[in-house]
Amino acid sequence: MPDARLHILSTRPLPAPLIGEAANHGITIEVLSFIETRSIVDDALAVTIGELAKRPIAAIFTSSNALEAVAELVHGAEWKVYCIGQETKRQAIRLFGEKNILGNADSAAELAEVIISAGRDSEMERAGLAGRDGETGRGGLSEELVFFCGDVRREELPQRLAGAGLALKELVVYETRQTPHKVDRTYDGIAFFSPSAVEAFFSVNKAASPTALFAIGRTTALAIHQHSDAPVIVSSRPDKAVLIGAIFDHFNINDR
Repeated sequence: MPDARLHILSTRPLPAPLIGEAANHGITIEVLSFIETRSIVDDALAVTIGELAKRPIAAIFTSSNALEAVAELVHGAEWKVYCIGQETKRQAIRLFGEKNILGNADSAAELAEVIISAGRDSEMERAGLAGRDGETGRGGLSEELVFFCGDVRREELPQRLAGAGLALKELVVYETRQTPHKVDRTYDGIAFFSPSAVEAFFSVNKAASPTALFAIGRTTALAIHQHSDAPVIVSSRPDKAVLIGAIFDHFNINDR
């Protein structure tokens, strides 16, 4: 294993294989989490989720934390699922099966458009218009739409669905708490995975000018720009492995 020549701060835990791959290429990744999440599913909410698990719904997950919060309560549920990001999609497939994943996108705004499009197709089916002019209905929105989210969820998805006339039930199933840490060294790069982590980091730190800043998605990048004028390298997809790949590319480490 080569001596580390680059030091990266990850503001969220990463899978051990990604950290090991980086180390094999001379990059030390230090993990220091700037947020904590925990399920807030109490007895009353568990009853509500259990009742939903008995009937078909269209469930929306914009975070793997929400999936983890409800996983023990929904085994065997016949839900259709819309979700954001590859990590959340992988967990949803394990829980509900790949055939039940109706939509996946890289951002809340994009996912809203997928759901709205499915709603239009469902309306066409009910009107007996599916297949006319080459259009094919996918359905999936004859079921109740339920958004499983955290206490600091963003507004884009609910607002866009409301604007399209789609009724949405929201269940807050986890909470996010910022955990700021004062950083005493200068890193070659810092990887951010959520706006909440950005806020926590910059509440007690500044990014030195040589430090490269990396964001898991556009929303996180916008949060960084509120605190720093430095360029931000944005992952092409909201996936931890893809973001690590962007770090490799930025530092011209191409022999992966």
